Amino acid sequence: MAGSQDRMRHVAEASRAHVVFFHGKGFYGGFSSFSAVNYDLARRYIRPAPAVRRAAVRLAVGTFGAPRAYDSVHVRLGDYKQRAPEPSWWVADMARYGYAPDVPVYVATDASRTLRRKYFGAVVGRFNVTFRDGLRPRSVVNDFLANFPPSARLDFFGYLEQMLCAAAWKFRPSSYSTFSSAISFARARIDWLFPEVAPAFKELPPPVVRRRGSRSAAPTPGGG
Repeated sequence: MAGSQDRMRHVAEASRAHVVFFHGKGFYGGFSSFSAVNYDLARRYIRPAPAVRRAAVRLAVGTFGAPRAYDSVHVRLGDYKQRAPEPSWWVADMARYGYAPDVPVYVATDASRTLRRKYFGAVVGRFNVTFRDGLRPRSVVNDFLANFPPSARLDFFGYLEQMLCAAAWKFRPSSYSTFSSAISFARARIDWLFPEVAPAFKELPPPVVRRRGSRSAAPTPGGG
């Protein structure tokens, strides 16, 4: 959406919309052009619209059974694929942080299907992975994206993926990505981010690991 601020402001004023859209130098990078005071206020008090939150919760329930019933990973490839670690690094990293083979893992990534098949073979072979095309019900995804012009749908689907990763039990980021940073920020404020279901996040146990009859290690909810 970079470079379209004037057009968006005109549309918002004409429609008397009650939504204000902020962005800095990157779509997910926060409000880097704000003063320090305004940056803090924006980060603390601006949250996704109810429609976005509802869509994310419905996908978490429809695909995984409930929020917190799955783990998540964000792997930025696309324009950053040269900076991404080897696939084997992700397998080792996820194992180190207690990801269990039979607990669902949502992998948010900008990789094409071709690159995804090539890059994630080791991860898929070790863990119970779901990518964006495995989200259910599809009607939620389609109805959500229908609100935006085709040229912007990938960006706004990415925003929905951030909410899904925020609602997961565990999350492993791409350290070089502001998209991941935004997810970690949201996870530290999970009750505020999803006020409609906030009590559920405190009450839900970690995902059950049936292997050897044990449970997965329980990290601090919201940790990123």
